[in-house]
Parts: sequence; C-alpha cells; structure tokens
Amino acid sequence: MVGVKQGPASLGRSKDRLDNLVQRFRSATGRLSSIIVTEINKNNYERLWPLMMISIKEASFISIDLELSGLGNFRGKKDINERYSAIRETARTYSVVSLGISAFKFIKRKETRMKKRIKFKCQVFNLLTFCMDPFVVEPSSLQFLVGNKFDLNRLVKEGVSYGLLPNAQGNSLSLLWESILEQDIPLVFHNGFVDLAFLYQHFYEDLPENLSEFITNISDWFSGQRGCLYDSKYFAEYCIRMKASFLEYVFRKCQRDNAVEASYLRLYVSIEFDDSVSKVFSLMNATEIVDCRLPEGFYEADIKINFPSKEERKDICSKYASYGFCNSREDCPLLHNVDAVLDNEAMKQSKIRMRRRRRYEFYSNTDQMEERTEHLSGTSDNEQSDDFKSEELSCDEGWHYNNKPYLKRSEIGCHRAGVDSFMTGFSLIYMSRMALLRTGKFDAECANKLPIPGKTIPLIIRKYEHVQKTAEHLERWKPIQSERDKKVY
Repeated sequence: MVGVKQGPASLGRSKDRLDNLVQRFRSATGRLSSIIVTEINKNNYERLWPLMMISIKEASFISIDLELSGLGNFRGKKDINERYSAIRETARTYSVVSLGISAFKFIKRKETRMKKRIKFKCQVFNLLTFCMDPFVVEPSSLQFLVGNKFDLNRLVKEGVSYGLLPNAQGNSLSLLWESILEQDIPLVFHNGFVDLAFLYQHFYEDLPENLSEFITNISDWFSGQRGCLYDSKYFAEYCIRMKASFLEYVFRKCQRDNAVEASYLRLYVSIEFDDSVSKVFSLMNATEIVDCRLPEGFYEADIKINFPSKEERKDICSKYASYGFCNSREDCPLLHNVDAVLDNEAMKQSKIRMRRRRRYEFYSNTDQMEERTEHLSGTSDNEQSDDFKSEELSCDEGWHYNNKPYLKRSEIGCHRAGVDSFMTGFSLIYMSRMALLRTGKFDAECANKLPIPGKTIPLIIRKYEHVQKTAEHLERWKPIQSERDKKVY
C-alpha cells in the first residue's frame, strides 16, 4: 500500500515520495510498469463515490470485471441454453465479492514520422462488495481468492453492502450500474457472459428464465448511439488469433508487444493514470500500486526476448500455458509463469523466421549454391541445433527463470477485480489500436459478440424479433433510456 498515517514532520517527505511515484504512472514510452488502483470500501465510499461517478461520466469507455464467491457447475454444459440455465442458478445463489471498474478517457491520437501514439487517461477502482442475503461459497473459490491475497476478513468488515433483488433497487451498487448504463458508452469485458448474468441478477433485475429473453433484454444496454459491448477474449480468439486467450496471457502479450512497437517508432498505446486520490493524504491508504513490470533484461537486450533454455521449456506446465490455470497448481512441479510461456512462443517464432531467412538466402545467392549445399550436407542435426541455441540465447546469457526477482513479480500478479478490469481495457485498446488511430473508435464489426467455450461462433447480443422483452426489464429500462435520450453527441 502507498503510505501510512504519519506525523506532521514526515508529511513533506510523504508528498515528495508520492510525487516521485506519480512519474511511474505514465507510460509515455509504451513501457507500462505499474497500475494505480483505488479501493472503495464501506469506510471511504462516501468520499470516493463522487470521484468515481465523475470518472464514469467523463469516460470514453469502461472495462469491468467481477470476483465471485463461486462459479457453480455450468462449465460442463455444452448446450448454450442448458449453460444459461446453470449460470442463472449460479447467479441467484452466489455473490459478487469484488467489482472492478476501469474508466478510460481518450486523450489524443498522434501520427508523425517520429511518433505514432494513442493516449488514454485511466482511473481504476476496486470495490469491495458484501451481499447481505444468504449466498453460497465454493471452497475452491475461497482458496483462489486467498491465494491471490484477497482478505476475507476485510470483505466482511469493510465491504459495501448490497441486497439481492427485488430489494436491490435503490441501493448504491444498483444505482452505480444504472449510472454506467446511462452513459451510453462501450463496456468491455473478458469472457463476459457470466459477468453480465451476475450484473443483471445482482444490480438490475431478476434473470429471465430463458436465454433468448436475457439476450433480448440486454440488447437495450448495447444498442445506443455509442453504447455497445466488446469482449477482449473474443478479440484474442477470433480477431487476433492468439495462441491462448486467458486474461493474464492476453494482457502480458499486449504489454510486451506495445513496448516493442514503441521502441521501433511504430504505433503504440500510452496510459496516464489519474493520481488525484494519492495526493489526498487522508486517502493514501485507499491507493495501491500494483507492479506489472516486464522481466529483467526485456528492455536492456534491445527489446529482444530472453529465451528460455531447453530444460526450462520442458518445465512449463502445458495446461497453464493453454488455459491459465492448473488444477494441481499447489502440487504441480512445473512452471506457471506467463512470461515463460510467451518467451517460449517467441523462441519458436524466431526459429521459423531464421529458417525462412536462411532458405531465402540459400536460393537467392546462386553463385554460392554449391558451397552452401556442401556446408549444409556436412553439418549434423545436432550441430545445427547448437547453432540455433547459441544465436538465440546470446541476448542475455546467464538469465534464468529461477532468479528471485522474476518469481517475485509472478507472485505479485493480481487476480483482483480492479487490476483485471484494467488489463481487460488495456488489451482491447492495444488490439484495436489501428482502428482507434483511423477513426477514434473500436471496430464496430467486433461489437456485441461474446465467446462461448467449445463453440466456433460467438454469441451475438441482439434483439430477437419473435421474443418479447420482459415487463420487469421494460419498467427498469425506461428511466435509463430517458437519461440516454438527453445526451447530445
């Protein structure tokens, strides 16, 4: 945490330290190293609530993430309607323990011969939320939360309380969700189907009985002049075709690629965090600096990747590399580190590029064809493998994944709703940077589409002509639509 209560003699030093920290909150060179998060709880929400509402009203788009008390048993359902029924039951019996909101404000886009940049200002909020109605808790979810430094005692003592519907109308979190919908701006999720169901059930209305009614109802949420839904997992899977699509992988890959793009004077994303809360001494304890630096040697080696050795590549857990989790993580002896996964992929791509370049050079240089042929025929497979290894690992000799700084950053990693919401928003910005440079908007072709596990096509959020919207939704939606109609674009 940033700062603790101090006497008047040390107040000046605290402010100087904060001024130095604020310099780290800007990524003008594309090197994002820290995320500043403001926590809202029962003790400070009266003071911080107005700031959050201002950030929401000024935002160009908002990214959202939820931490839940459990996920139920919907994951094995292949039929989409059966899956929705299971998710509906889960949303009715489990609770939201943390709500992450990142408000991104578009600042400018710049394209010159020496600089191509898209700049956003961001304010990240992490709301502790405590449901006052009985709810179910999964032991595995508790282990996951505690393993990621989530304090359950603080949740009970300091969580902002809310009640399940129909009593939720009028409480602060229900009003917060109404205010977000009234802004008529893009909302961004990562694998957002479950999050949408929980938001609907806990902060809006009781979930409809069938999927078609649910989709038809929420189509109003994302059918305004600007308001629509984007999913960073959908972008990663369907648009970018990344090898994996779990959030930490997508964010880390975008963060690394963004640093490389900036170093070569290509289009990159710059983020400036709003540090206004950290400047208020009485609210310093509400501000947390989350370390998200890239591994040592990433920048120093001319933005080349620190390739893992052959032994280290074998130590990477294949399930973690594909899905971002391992059921036996506590007992699994293999490496669960997203940077190791990405470095391994970069090494494979480097080998492919090396082979292509050598093949091109071989056929283009006809004068030395015979000499090259003799050389290649006289080289054993083992010698060729050693050549590749010596070239690829020369960028940072002696660097290994077992170094303590590397593992320390891995342990810092943060499954918090606020941090996850920022990672979601940043990833979408980077993956959409070309569209943002040209039009200042996200690609409309990718809007209102949610990825569904096991399906080759996404779930499209749209109004079904043969399905009527529920009466409860129409009543709740009317004042929200009225506020949207007042906006002038």
